Amino acid sequence: MRILVAFCLVVCSHPGAFAQCRAPHYHAAYALVDSSSEFIGSISIPLRDFAPARLVCLAASLKERYRGRNSIVVNVFSSGKAASINLTVRDYNKGELEAYAQMHGQYVLDTAKHEEYVSVKPEGIAPMFTDRPSDTKINLPVAAAPHCRLEIDNRCLIASQEVAYPYELKGEPSGHVTLTGTVTRSGKVSHVRVAKAESVPEEAKDVLTNAAVQNLSSWRLEPGSRQAAIKITYSYVIDKSLGYKGASKVDWALPNEVTIRWRPE
Repeated sequence: MRILVAFCLVVCSHPGAFAQCRAPHYHAAYALVDSSSEFIGSISIPLRDFAPARLVCLAASLKERYRGRNSIVVNVFSSGKAASINLTVRDYNKGELEAYAQMHGQYVLDTAKHEEYVSVKPEGIAPMFTDRPSDTKINLPVAAAPHCRLEIDNRCLIASQEVAYPYELKGEPSGHVTLTGTVTRSGKVSHVRVAKAESVPEEAKDVLTNAAVQNLSSWRLEPGSRQAAIKITYSYVIDKSLGYKGASKVDWALPNEVTIRWRPE
């Protein structure tokens, strides 16, 4: 039985064996380039399907659909409306920024560079298409069950609001907020409670606490067979060693901590 399970993990997560994969159903929304040698476009899938193994199977399906192309770039969104927006325009209006936040995956094939991978992007993409610390890049092909950089109880973090310093605060406030919650079987985080909160100055505590609660409540992990209790500490740190005024940096240390560093302007 163990041998059979191990075999299934290898076959079902190997893009070359896409027929054995259960690729998620997707909606093709936008094609920027569609030629005999290149495809660049966007699709949408349900949020639950951004689990790494599902994205690997999706990559195999897309590679077969666009067989013969030397270059494939498919941006994967959790919303059909977001997937239909042409992000190359880059007006940075409200609709475009919301679309950025809903691009939680990408498939890339570049035969010239001998490169093929899928990415998991919990916080969406940055405005200049730069990588985020929360991103996971899974090189293909894989020979074992793929994992994310950010996991809790072996469940990948697949979606989250962008983790950021509460810029409305004045001065140089810092603090720590510890939250508890429950990850449901569907992957949502519920019953978020404040276990401990402290800040300097004291009057910044409510703003820091609200920012932490709002962020953790937005988390979505891949579906699992059972609920799981979590305890996360958000640390807000003033760091004047960062490169420029207004710069920020997020350090992830799941399953228990997220540190947000900020250099005041």
